[in-house]
Amino acid sequence: MHVYKWLIIAIFSFVLVGCGANNTLDPADKQEKGQINLSKVSTKQPINQAPANRAKDMLREHSEITAIYAVNTDKQLLATIEIEHMQRFKLQKMKKQLTKKLQKAFPDLKVELSADKKIIMEMEKLEKNLEEKQYSKKELKKEVKRIIDFSKEQT
Repeated sequence: MHVYKWLIIAIFSFVLVGCGANNTLDPADKQEKGQINLSKVSTKQPINQAPANRAKDMLREHSEITAIYAVNTDKQLLATIEIEHMQRFKLQKMKKQLTKKLQKAFPDLKVELSADKKIIMEMEKLEKNLEEKQYSKKELKKEVKRIIDFSKEQT
């Protein structure tokens, strides 16, 4: 009887240790606060990217966000956010609040905010291309429209 008691205590201890929170496995926890994957968009483009950079600064204040990409045309602001995995349950509420915040800050632009992984990848490519080559206004508008249409196709 005494052996069973110690065996149950040992099994219970292993279960508790095994189910404990292991923060080292979550890549979002590896990023310390303030180390958001954030790059400023070049302002050398024909369309000034200052609103996109300002939107990034506004979104950066939220600790749940791990990556931000944003590009603007003269009429639209397209922003994508990547959030910590454990915060995905609050995603819709968070997305709604952040969209309102951006719309209030940029009343002259139509704001689109997405947290979809495919859209994030498209925005990452677009930002890299903006750094490497010069887009004309027409090309940039066409690319932003393509990404917005792509985001609406999936929903």
